[in-house]
This record gives sequence, C-alpha cells and structure tokens, in this order.
Amino acid sequence: RYLYHIKRYPFPEAPIRLMAGSVTPRSVGLVDEAVIIEMCKSAKFWFHHTKRNTNIVGLAAFVICFAPVHFGTNDWSLFPIYFPWGFINGIGVRYVFNISHWTYTYFYLTCLYHKARMKQTRLMITAQYDKYSRTTDQHVYYLINTFSGIYADIDENNDRFFKTFSIIFLPLFMIFVDCELTTEIAPNLHIVTRIVFGYLLWSGTFVILSYLKVVSSVAEEAKKAYKPLNKLQITLKQNSNFCRLKEMI
Repeated sequence: RYLYHIKRYPFPEAPIRLMAGSVTPRSVGLVDEAVIIEMCKSAKFWFHHTKRNTNIVGLAAFVICFAPVHFGTNDWSLFPIYFPWGFINGIGVRYVFNISHWTYTYFYLTCLYHKARMKQTRLMITAQYDKYSRTTDQHVYYLINTFSGIYADIDENNDRFFKTFSIIFLPLFMIFVDCELTTEIAPNLHIVTRIVFGYLLWSGTFVILSYLKVVSSVAEEAKKAYKPLNKLQITLKQNSNFCRLKEMI
C-alpha cells in the first residue's frame, strides 16, 4: 500500500491494465491479433487456476488439521477443539497462498506480455522480408527502436520486480514441494491426508514447471529475435552503402 501511495508500483502495469480492459492492446504495443488472443487465453487459464487453486489449498489446509485428528481419535468430544483450529488454519493458509499465487500470476502475465511483444515484432520483420525481400530505412529504425524499447522494459522490470521475485519465489516453492514430497512418501499416513498432500505436491510442482517454462520462453523468444535483428542491421548497412554509391555517381 505504501508503494502504491507514493506511486511506485511494484508490478509492471501494462499487462494488468490490458487484462482488466482499462487500456487497448495497441496502447501497450500489441497489434497482432493472433498474439493478443494467445496471451488472453493464457491469462484466462491462470486467472481461473489461481482462483480455484487458492480455494482448494485453503480447504486442504483445513482437512490436514481436521481429518487426522478426527479419524485418528474418533472422539467427538474433541470436535470443538480441532474443528475451529482447522478452520482458522485453513483461512490463514488460504490468505497467504492467495497473495503468493496472485503475485506469481502477475509475474507470469508480465513475462507473457514481453514475450508477445517480441514475437509480434519478430513476425513483423519476417512478414516484411517475405513480402518485399528488403525494407526501408524508416521501417528498419522503427523495428530496431521497438526491440530496444522491449529490452529496456525487461531490464527495468527485472530491477524492480523480476529479480526480487525470483530470489524469493523459487527457493520457497522448492522447499514447499520438498516438504510435500517427504510427507507424501512417509509410511502410515492416512489415505485422506495422503490425497491432500498429493494434490499439494502436484500443484507446487506445476507452478515451478510453469515458472521455468515461461522464463525460458521469454529467453527463447529473445534468442529468435537476434536473427531478424541481424537482418535489420545488414539491411540498414546495405541501404546506407547504396545511398552513398548513388551520391558518388
């Protein structure tokens, strides 16, 4: 709240405002319809997954506290003790998980946004070369400046958000998955508890794998953009040499 009060937003705003419908895709640098649809589909999946998973994790935390005691003792006289405790624990875990999961969703959307911008620009370059075999200096400068702007935004977001988030997120989720795995393979575990921990293990593993996938996809898209950028530089140099030759003639 303090950061928002002083107008230093911890998250990049463009993808969030775009998904909220407060700005148009063109105003945040997206014009390719296929790229926009792909990004919207991924965002829709993660919005639904985050909401659903947050509720399930809260329920799982309640079951973990409630079920082992209830089925282990089978004593209803303890119900007024372990039921409220399980309920409070479930609410607390849901609240904490809700914050962490939505933060990850923002991170994922930001990565998708940068990937979409790079992919869109790369496709524009490819289409230009496929259609005309060469391009004008003005268009070359436009595309180079577009890529430079994307890389500058990524660098800024990395300093403001990505770096800190990755340092905190990845170790914590790996510890979480390790704890779930250790509990899951433990002997003499009640079947209900084993099912709950199995779901939590799957959920945590899925988030880590999606994190690695989206980060690597941004890096891969940047790698794919190097070749078109090289084409742009060569074209710009050839155009400059051609103009210089015409002046000499």
